[in-house]
Amino acid sequence: MKTLSSLCSALVLVLCVSSIFLLGGCGPASQPLAASPSAQGATGTVQRRYDESGTHLAVHVRNLVPPSKVAPDATTYVVWVKTKDGMPHNLGTLQLKGEEGSFEGTTRLTDFQLFITAEPVGTTTNPWGDEILSIDIHRDQS
Repeated sequence: MKTLSSLCSALVLVLCVSSIFLLGGCGPASQPLAASPSAQGATGTVQRRYDESGTHLAVHVRNLVPPSKVAPDATTYVVWVKTKDGMPHNLGTLQLKGEEGSFEGTTRLTDFQLFITAEPVGTTTNPWGDEILSIDIHRDQS
């Protein structure tokens, strides 16, 4: 009986170690977002996961002030990605609940800058507001 238990424990260990090498880890990597002075105390993290459809992102932000306190005409926060050639792409808006915001989305990019701005409308195609939170994402980061 003790041998069977030891064998099962060893098998679980082998499977876990194998998944780390095959899948790049046991879960999505989480990284802090860098805050600019415009963030006014906001902090955030991004979790990323890769598969054949691209980079899946989960952004979580705390201590947000209303967008209008960051920029006078702003009504929402927009999540952007910027390609290596500098082209920004609107991924969508942060879903706000009080002083917290969240966003989940996918991009085909694997190396890019992610940043958040306060904007007048969520459908804008170019960022007008200052970057309040940002991070450079590279697939080879641990």
